[in-house]
Amino acid sequence: SIFKNVTLELNKNKIIGITGPSGSGKTTLVDIICGLLDPTSGHIFIDDIDLENKNKSTYQNSISYCSYSSLLINDSIKNNILFFQEENEEKLSKMIKFCNLDAFIKNLKFGINTKVGDDSSLISAGESQRIAFARTLYSDKEIIILDEFTSNLDAKSEIEILQKIKKIKQNKLMIIISHKENPLSICDEI
Repeated sequence: SIFKNVTLELNKNKIIGITGPSGSGKTTLVDIICGLLDPTSGHIFIDDIDLENKNKSTYQNSISYCSYSSLLINDSIKNNILFFQEENEEKLSKMIKFCNLDAFIKNLKFGINTKVGDDSSLISAGESQRIAFARTLYSDKEIIILDEFTSNLDAKSEIEILQKIKKIKQNKLMIIISHKENPLSICDEI
């Protein structure tokens, strides 16, 4: 058993931090929250409805997950942000600016249509992480899970993005998993 007698209430309009040493169950907890793992005992309630009685795929469709190792496809920056969603030019532009990708994209020969390469081989790890983060925000889900999502960012970029995140928690539940102090500092609860 990783958890025993845990009761946890997560509400919208909050940023929740999850931290702990390796092996303490952070990923397991998030997998349970996402409905990827069923608890061996007890129940998960979403809006007072037991997840067992809810359409799991509908619930999971309300979640967007961004990790330190989010996969990008060998396609353009634009298609990696859209990730098979309908394009909204204004929203796309807003996400690019929000994630501090605008200067980077402006300096590329093919701009937003620049290919990222296999395993993001044509861009830096930091730019890859920003693109994955832009994708997460572009999807505009009710629950956003950010797992060590600033691990490849420099300190200045991390602080800028974290300050912006604090402003977008309205009508969302945001969960930040981190070992770092800066991401946890913007959380309402840890």
